[in-house]
Amino acid sequence: MPEKNPDIWMQIAAWWATHHNSLCGFTAGFVVALGRSFLYGKGSWRKKSIEAILCGILAYTARPILLYFQLSEEWITPIGAMLGLVGIDFIRATFLKIINKRVENE
Repeated sequence: MPEKNPDIWMQIAAWWATHHNSLCGFTAGFVVALGRSFLYGKGSWRKKSIEAILCGILAYTARPILLYFQLSEEWITPIGAMLGLVGIDFIRATFLKIINKRVENE
């Protein structure tokens, strides 16, 4: 049996307190993307699940961006919902347009 650590619940609580907003953003992005893809999507279960996970991951990674611009971390949840609503295909297309414009201007 592994060594017992009585501090494990304190460590879990500290981790949760640190990452609470990011996890809410991930959950919002995941749930909204999953709901949108089931409502409007025609893809397979696998594609819908992967898109929902990717939207959640993008929402989770919004924390450092918000901290860089000195914005509140509480914005992660609405950002996650927005990312889930527009979807990965729209985000990818937008980034490709921006990259193509920059490449053409050089």
